[in-house]
Order: sequence, then structure tokens, then C-alpha cells
Amino acid sequence: MKMEYITLIILVIAILVGYFRNVNTGLVGILFAFFVGIYFIKMSPKEVIAGFPTSTIFTLMGMTFLFSIAKVNGTLENVALSIARLARGNTKLIPALFFLISLVLAAVGPGPVVMVAIMAPITMAVGKEEGIPDMLTATSTCMGCLAGGLTAITPSGIIASSLGLEQGVSNYTPVFISCLLVSTIQFVLFYIIFGGLKLKRREAGNEKKKISFDQNQIITLAVIAITLLAIMVLKTDTGLTAFCGGALLLIIGVADEKKSIAGISWSTILLVGGMAILVNVVTVAGGIDALTAALSKISGPKTAAPILCVIAGLMSAVSSASGVVMPTLIPTIGGMVQEAGGAVSATALLSAIVIGSHAVTCSPLSTLGAMSLAAANENTNKQKMFAQLMIVGFGSIVIAAILGAVGLFYLG
Repeated sequence: MKMEYITLIILVIAILVGYFRNVNTGLVGILFAFFVGIYFIKMSPKEVIAGFPTSTIFTLMGMTFLFSIAKVNGTLENVALSIARLARGNTKLIPALFFLISLVLAAVGPGPVVMVAIMAPITMAVGKEEGIPDMLTATSTCMGCLAGGLTAITPSGIIASSLGLEQGVSNYTPVFISCLLVSTIQFVLFYIIFGGLKLKRREAGNEKKKISFDQNQIITLAVIAITLLAIMVLKTDTGLTAFCGGALLLIIGVADEKKSIAGISWSTILLVGGMAILVNVVTVAGGIDALTAALSKISGPKTAAPILCVIAGLMSAVSSASGVVMPTLIPTIGGMVQEAGGAVSATALLSAIVIGSHAVTCSPLSTLGAMSLAAANENTNKQKMFAQLMIVGFGSIVIAAILGAVGLFYLG
């Protein structure tokens, strides 16, 4: 068996070992990456370590640090109670609120990545108060951010629409509508799968409980609001800005420093960082390319868009959707349309690439899934949640491809 296929199998084994042995999967990933990368693929130690996702990890640390302060001094709990009151005790409505609020906020400019970083700590706190499973909270938030986060004014939407225009797609609206519909359908599916229909109405205790923000909590909210505005409006770096906001709060003295730093999700950082190193080894060995090539061979006029959706998803699993996948695949649309003799729509292919490249971001190896995992409540089994998010991330690619095959990519 060729090494590229062996590394794909090793990737699956690493996940299974971590899950069933209840060991941090990231540590297992580093172990496998070391032996496979250095002794079988002949990579140097520096090349193996180069797979560590520095930017993602820095963002994770900054955002979890900032919201850890809000958690330590009780601000997050009060915010959670305030949001929960909107459902008036009907817990089944709360995941839908997560979805809709995330959709609207992501659509006005920040896009999915920034909004998940902002929303995940808040929605997880609400979910804990209302007894909602973390996976249901995570998928509701992520799908909402993806549903609204690809408008033509968001960073990802600007890239997609600009590159699409060069390939003859002058009307981006059908692409956004496809993204919106796919993410909404996925939200409904995950709502059912992760127990949304089983949620029971809560007693009116939370509605009667008086919510009072003290001085430290008001300061915390103000600094967090300024931090988030800087990220969304001034486009400052998410991780750096979050660290600055957190440092300022500790200087003011709104929370205990040791407890706040301890609140950074170190286990998640190990999970995401370790597995990213192993995935990089698999990529260097040609595993992802081999899988993509195998899918490309079965692509035809009727299957071009769904297959392209899967290819974009697999590429995005190991690289940036906006920075790598879309700039790489969208320029091929014109040639693919010409080769198919016009039998496939350029709008459908653009939808496939945009949707596929973003669907997988719910995986814990991507920013959306990683932020959700980092924000999960302390009593959550993060090993289990890691595996579930992996299934959701890669399963979302398959769901998106199926929806594309039945016509959701052909709205233009």
C-alpha cells in the first residue's frame, strides 16, 4: 500500500486511540506524527513542527483568556441568564435563538470565524444554564455563523464574489442563498440529531431571578464590547486584540489573575495543535492529494458540483478556506465550464467551492470547531466532543454535496 493511503489510515487510528483510550488525541497525533514523519516520510523535526497552527492557537488562547475573565467574575453567567430569558422558559427555542442571532451578526460584516470566536463562549454559558448539550449549542452557533457569514460584505464573501466575477459569475446572490439554505438545513438536522426535540421546558426560576451587574462586571462588558468592535470594525487581529482586552481587565483588577489564566482551554490547544501536526504530515505524504485525485476521477457534468464541493472541503480541512481553497479552485471554474461544453453552471461550481470549503470548518481542526471546543463547559467530555465535531465537520461536506446534487447549487 502506498504511503499516502497509509497516512490516511494512521490519521483515523490516532483519532480512535485518543477516543477509546481517553487520552488527549492531540498528544496521540504528535506521537504518530513524530514516528511517521521523521522515520517513514523522512521529514526533518522542523518540518514536522511546522504543522503547528500558530495563528489558530494564538486566537484560541486570546479569546478563551478574555472570556475566562468574564466567567471568573460572573459576567458571563449574567449575560447567559439575560439571553435565556428571551425564550421565556421554552428551552427548545434557545438553539434556534443561537442560530438566528449568530446568522444576523455574522452577516453584517465580521463573517463566520470572528463571530464564532465571539458567540461560542456566550452560547455555551447559556447552554449550561439551560441544560442544553454542548454539541447542540456548538452546531447551532456554527451553522448560524456560516448561514449568514458568506454575504458579499463579509471577508469570505468578498473573496468569493470577486474571484467569481472573474469567472463570469456576475450575480453573487444565488451563491449566498445556496450557502444560507445549506447551513439552515444542516442546523435543522443537527438540532434533531443532538437532542433539540428532547429538550424540556424549564421552570420559570430563571425568569424570576433578579439579574444585577456589579461594577466589575459592567467594566468587563464595556472592555469586551470595545474589544469586539475593534475586531469587527477596525479589523484588528482577533487574538492580539483579545489578549490586550484581557490584560487591561486584569490591570484594572476585575477578576483573579490565576483563575483567569487557568481558564484558558489548554487541553483544547493540545488537541487542535497536535492533530494539526499529524494532518500536516498526512498532507506532505500526499494523503489529501490522493483522496482528492480519486474523487476527481469520478467527476462528470452531473456530478461536477457535488464532487467539487467534497474536494473543496477536503482541501479546507488542511488549509484556509479564504486564503487557499477559494483562490485555488475558483479560477478553475471557467475552464471546467468550457470543458463540460456549458453543461454545468458557473454559479453552481462557485456555490460548490464556497459551501464545501466552509462546511468542514466545524471540525475541531478548523477555527470554528476549535473555538467551540475551547468554549465547551468544564464538565463536558472534550475527547468525545472532539470526535463528534470531527464527524460533524466531515459529515457536513457530505451533506452539502448531497444537497448540491439535488439542486441547491443550481439556483442561478
